[in-house]
Amino acid sequence: MASVGEITEVDITRRRGDTRNYVLTVKDKDGSPIDVTGYTCLLTVNTLKAPDLRSSPVTGSVVFQASGAPTTSPIPSPLDGKLTIDMGSFGGGSPPPQPGSYFYDIQITDANGRISTVLAGKFKVVQDITK
Repeated sequence: MASVGEITEVDITRRRGDTRNYVLTVKDKDGSPIDVTGYTCLLTVNTLKAPDLRSSPVTGSVVFQASGAPTTSPIPSPLDGKLTIDMGSFGGGSPPPQPGSYFYDIQITDANGRISTVLAGKFKVVQDITK
């Protein structure tokens, strides 16, 4: 789903209050999964989008952040390139974001501390019926 060194634009629509995690598969340019031992990732949702996510800081207001690490189930192997982003906490227990349109990006940090932004796009939260 994500290749190191490239930013893929993907829009996300999520129902308010849903806590299902996202699983990100990190691949090399040839399409093979990268060993994500020691990797982490961070999804940030913001009210504003910078003109160029690669060089401009995002100002605006951070709506929430969610962190991720190598997937541990059902198969606990960092060799498959999978990172799970914990969407259950909405950044340390903060309330779920209100319905609206936002922007996001996902950065991965490798075992050597190198950071790459791999996904970005619109993050839309839609109203749910059950609360």
